[in-house]
Amino acid sequence: MNQTIKNILLKMVFPLCICHKCPSYPKKDPKVYCERAKSDKKIEEKGCICDKCLVWKLNRFSNYYYCIEGKDEKSKI
Repeated sequence: MNQTIKNILLKMVFPLCICHKCPSYPKKDPKVYCERAKSDKKIEEKGCICDKCLVWKLNRFSNYYYCIEGKDEKSKI
């Protein structure tokens, strides 16, 4: 999949993402880790809300802390 299509898909799921509400979220970081990649910032594990997210549910993801681990293996983006 080319980068333009990936960017369009990420823009579509971005509004559904709740990473910014997570207690572990590093401020001013791009979100949608489950579809994109892990954060470049140091993450302090304070809890995870991935399973509350519509992106996570729609894709039937099962892991947590994508901000630390990186995108889900089931990701199509």
